[in-house]
Amino acid sequence: MIIIAATGMLVLLFFYLLVKKKEEKLQKRMAKFSELGTANNLAFSSQELLHNRIIGLDGIKRTLLIFDYRTKKGNCLLINLEDVESCKVKEIYQPMSNNNAGNRMTETYLEKIVLEFARKHSESVELPFYEFNKNHIMKTRALGKKAKHWETILSKMINRDFKKTA
Repeated sequence: MIIIAATGMLVLLFFYLLVKKKEEKLQKRMAKFSELGTANNLAFSSQELLHNRIIGLDGIKRTLLIFDYRTKKGNCLLINLEDVESCKVKEIYQPMSNNNAGNRMTETYLEKIVLEFARKHSESVELPFYEFNKNHIMKTRALGKKAKHWETILSKMINRDFKKTA
């Protein structure tokens, strides 16, 4: 009985330490994101935490900060909405591998859901919200809704710019 209780306590301690370490990592990433915002003179009106990215919108300056923390140093991308023609959610499908070469019908799966920024004077940028190999399939709908929410917000800000120039 004592061995079972001791084993249970060790398992609980292990999970507690695991959660604590994960929270500490998140706090460090959020602090780095905040530093990047401050360094670029941004005040975020909206933020979103994705699988390996944090995004923040400064509505007044109409600038989006994307912080990708997959690397130790992290990568930062600033998107000025005045330089964006459109912002659209794209669902990207890939064919499933099929060993039956005679079968003409190819099944596909949802590889990723991205928010695509078509920029006026440079290449488009894709911001992944859902990636098949990184997110659980049960999160597909929720992450798709988040992408649509951001598309709505950003499109209104981009279209406002077109109305001024028209």
